[in-house]
Amino acid sequence: MSQLTAMNLQITLPHHLLLEKRIKRLLAEGVHGSFGLRPNHLDCLSILQPGIFVYEALDGVEHYLGVGSGMLVKQGSRVFVSASNAVPGDDLAQLQQAVAKQFNQLDEQARLVESALARLESGLARHFSILVEGT
Repeated sequence: MSQLTAMNLQITLPHHLLLEKRIKRLLAEGVHGSFGLRPNHLDCLSILQPGIFVYEALDGVEHYLGVGSGMLVKQGSRVFVSASNAVPGDDLAQLQQAVAKQFNQLDEQARLVESALARLESGLARHFSILVEGT
């Protein structure tokens, strides 16, 4: 059995490739708790929970991502991560601020969508009531 020394990490978001890098190891949050992977671990699949994703680059520097829910697949020397959202950062304090800012933006977008849907539903209800009254 060959001894692998690196893995190819690929992280994709719904609309683009976020990261493609050779790494030594990673730590992630799965539905059954935190776990780590190194190049010679067995192939696996894990459902990711929102949390901090850590990977160590070949130069030994650790990098962090705040990730939303997603899926991780390790196959040989390749690790594929597909996440709903991810915010990169090399400092945990800055990452926390960036994640909070992004979640606030998402909350505001969700409120705007809910408001638009409510107006649409109201307009449809008025339209149908006019049709029913007219018959």
